[in-house]
Amino acid sequence: MENRFVVGGEYSETTFDSMRRFSNGSAATAAALRVSALQPNVGFYNLNPALATGAGNRTDTNTDVRVSSLFVEDALKITPNLTLVGGLRHDRTKVERRIDDLNAVTTSSFDTNYKSTSGRIGAVYNLSAQTSVYGQYSNATLPVGSLFLLSAGNASFPLSRGKQAEIGLKQSIPDARVEWTLAAYDIKLDNVLSRDANNAALTVNNGNQSSRGVELSAAWRATREFTLAGNVSALQARFDTLVEAGGVSRVGNRPPNVPERVANLFATYRPEGTMLEWFMGLNRTSSMFTDNANQIQIKGFTTLDAALSYRMKPALLTFRVRNLTDELYATWVGRAASQVLIAPRRTFELSAKVEF
Repeated sequence: MENRFVVGGEYSETTFDSMRRFSNGSAATAAALRVSALQPNVGFYNLNPALATGAGNRTDTNTDVRVSSLFVEDALKITPNLTLVGGLRHDRTKVERRIDDLNAVTTSSFDTNYKSTSGRIGAVYNLSAQTSVYGQYSNATLPVGSLFLLSAGNASFPLSRGKQAEIGLKQSIPDARVEWTLAAYDIKLDNVLSRDANNAALTVNNGNQSSRGVELSAAWRATREFTLAGNVSALQARFDTLVEAGGVSRVGNRPPNVPERVANLFATYRPEGTMLEWFMGLNRTSSMFTDNANQIQIKGFTTLDAALSYRMKPALLTFRVRNLTDELYATWVGRAASQVLIAPRRTFELSAKVEF
């Protein structure tokens, strides 16, 4: 039987340094730091220590993360139409973190180690030369919070573990010059930070959340010069188990930063006999929440991008306009539920990609 086997290893080291400066909250400081949300001042942040008095408001942090990994993958062709695929990965992660509080004149440091093994198994069956179905089950791990901003308290918790099951159909229709894929998935995440149901003052990691949905993507080569492609996804994400401060349950709520509907449409036009390529992309993203309580909502948004490329061997020159309509929208909730990241307004880019 035809078989493909891969074995490999990875090693990485990352150092993250951060100067964290927070307002002391006084009215005078707020007035000194206030900027317009739509026309912010561009320049250096005011590092005057008088604006960031109080323990924890002026800290320098350093984090070193070292990861070593070993992985194997295999694809075994059982029959001409059936292929079994699988993979296994083992990671060892060491985190060393130091925090210097310049106001309190204190230094704290800690280190922690993680070991995790994850895998996947699946099958692909060819119904015909143009149509195949597949199924896959996989699991993975991730830290409780960011490794680079890990707190000493969270470092004692084990890794969160995710599981995903997915089935799908892929088909190519040569006569119509169409390719399309339909997929359905179910994802579960365990060991999410929560509060003890019997003592809300204690933080534990027995929370759970899940997401299930469908995705459809397709590409149509209408002519030799014009291609139209797109995708749409619909999902339902929720907390299955989550208790917050005060013993308040968030079961059934949607996690922050998760839109339940996303759609994209892309058009590419490459005039025959020329070195030019025109591109346009339309995106629609539905609303999402900034907090676990689902009380603050970021409105949905629609954006349009356009680009013109010119191939001049060995380089590809591209002029791109992002957010062509100059839409004002937010894309991400920040450190607090009332803080969001405002997306860039209309942006112009010129790039060169060189092949050698």
